[in-house]
Amino acid sequence: MVSHEGSRGAAEGGSSGPVRSRQELLAWNTALDAVHSPTFIHDTDYRIVAANSAYCELAGFPLTALEGLPYWEAFPLRDGPLPACRGALEARQQQGCLLDETLITIEEIVLADGETFLSRSFSLEPTEPGSHFVHVLERIVPTGTAVGSAADADEPSLPPHGRDGVILTDEAGRIAFCNPRSESLLGQQFARLRGQELSAFLLPEPAGETAPQREASGSQEAMLFHTEGYLIPIELVCKEILLGARRYRHYALYDLGERCLERTPLNELLHWDPVTELPNRLLLHKRLEQALTAAEYRASPLAVLSLGIEAPGAAACDEATSALEEGLIGQIGAHLRSALRGRDTIARLGLRELGVLAPRLRTPDDAARVAERLLAELATPFTVGGCTVPITVHVGLSVYPDQSIAAADLVQQASAAMGEARQRGAPYHFASKGLTERAQARIQLAAELRQAFAEEQLTVHYQPQIDLGSGGWIGYEALLRWPHPERGWISPGQFMPMVERTGLIVHLGDWVLEQACHQAQRRLEGGEPLDRMAVNLAAPQLLSADFVEKVLAILERSGLPARYLELEITEGLLVAPDDATVEKLQALRRAGVRIAIDDFGTGYSALSYLKDLPVDRLKVDRSFVSSLCRDPRASTIVRSIVGLAGKLGFAVIAEGIETEAQRSALVEAGCRQGQGFLFAYPSAAPEPPP
Repeated sequence: MVSHEGSRGAAEGGSSGPVRSRQELLAWNTALDAVHSPTFIHDTDYRIVAANSAYCELAGFPLTALEGLPYWEAFPLRDGPLPACRGALEARQQQGCLLDETLITIEEIVLADGETFLSRSFSLEPTEPGSHFVHVLERIVPTGTAVGSAADADEPSLPPHGRDGVILTDEAGRIAFCNPRSESLLGQQFARLRGQELSAFLLPEPAGETAPQREASGSQEAMLFHTEGYLIPIELVCKEILLGARRYRHYALYDLGERCLERTPLNELLHWDPVTELPNRLLLHKRLEQALTAAEYRASPLAVLSLGIEAPGAAACDEATSALEEGLIGQIGAHLRSALRGRDTIARLGLRELGVLAPRLRTPDDAARVAERLLAELATPFTVGGCTVPITVHVGLSVYPDQSIAAADLVQQASAAMGEARQRGAPYHFASKGLTERAQARIQLAAELRQAFAEEQLTVHYQPQIDLGSGGWIGYEALLRWPHPERGWISPGQFMPMVERTGLIVHLGDWVLEQACHQAQRRLEGGEPLDRMAVNLAAPQLLSADFVEKVLAILERSGLPARYLELEITEGLLVAPDDATVEKLQALRRAGVRIAIDDFGTGYSALSYLKDLPVDRLKVDRSFVSSLCRDPRASTIVRSIVGLAGKLGFAVIAEGIETEAQRSALVEAGCRQGQGFLFAYPSAAPEPPP
């Protein structure tokens, strides 16, 4: 992966790209000075190796100060590389591929004062493994009379903002630029959209996209696929333009759906329930029809859920039952709306019936998880008009492609399945028999998991952590295990997702932490030279308000000094942590507890946050360890992680070591600690070697 460090040296021929002589760099600078627009060249570590006078003036630095500096520390000032630039480089390094020599990435830069630039970048040596990249910056003039220099005065401007989308495609129909509104309409960032064919997001395909040689001007109506799985009706206006010496197609995207469904009095009456302010049955049908078209085209499942609401205690309240039920349905709808994904739709179908459209599921079985999440959200009684009302909810599900493709049929099948669930006294029921049987198996396993926790069937095993040089044991990682009395050992991959869905994660996490601290203290009292006991944390534990107090109380009860406890947090929790989370970790570190990032490397974008986080150790993800001996890129990534950790003052440990070759490769890469089956399997009472 690409390192985002700000150290100098690449201008002198660092490790990325071919070594360049001073004469060659001077020749580049001389050539760039012939270019009117601000222009610079950087290497694969994003460090500036050459720049023209216009760029130096724009950045406010002489060339001698810019050489070797990451370009985002000069101009444009940012927290890291430009998204398209970074995306192209990371894709190249991950896939080990060379760049298309004709590829030019185009992206918009909006400064804090509103000034806008267009950056065009391309590779100087597309066919060489190490390459340098040129960025040409052109000002976008708001009047629309010029883009870049005076020589470009006849070129059209690209509006960076506005209500409507703007997309540029190259002559092959691939997206080369889009503004923020287009990103919103498509549901993806430009870094992901760049290089994809626009026709893949349109139904039908726009004129000119399937026949690049054909003139592609004019307008037409089309349906735009949003990445969340629904369709947006748009008017597409296309014209050909020139940017520099290159020809592009300029598309303006006008959202017809937004304009025809604005909350006008007529549309309020037609499409929204006046009591709950939720979409009504008609609007649900419209969105379902669009989602079905997208699901058929994309071959992705969707589900319709019918929620039957019963409030047997409502009659006991003083308030009129009808008014209370209306208020209750409104509260339930608002509550569920905040619990659903942004792509989902919740609607009112009847007096005591709500409907949910859940598009773009990974598998039909995911519909059961949606139902379980909704039922969990509705388990707590609601308070309406000063009266506490417990409710009973039954859910019916119909799933495309298991059932009919007609929108009305899917809704009807979901309602019938809800009635079947009510008759059977089941929490939910599928219109499909096969899906119902799989869901019942999950429900049974979840019930057995709760029983196992209540009856103390669960246990904690400990996997040793090893000094890779000496082979000595230096610590342990605590791991939850389930020895089922009838099924035998249940795989953590099977029951851990259920732990999260059933709400047991905080209770079980706290229990594992308590068991691990007592185990560590017993080993210390027995004279074992223990350095640490590592315990995994789940996000709900870390987010609980009293988390720090609970950890400190467990340490006090066990007698374990805080310096022996290491809490492992997955990298995803720390990519963009809030202040409260960071403060909790800092409070624990002040008390002596150590913090490790688990599965490190799977979310490499988090590197920019590391220097500001209270972290002591990085745990290299097992996926890199398993690839060490067959993929040179894995070795490069591990070396980068070890090097980064050393500069930031972190220790490093690797997990999942299964062979001697992997151990040797890790030692050679600079990693000194590890764990895995090569050394010891997790067990309830591991015994260190003599």
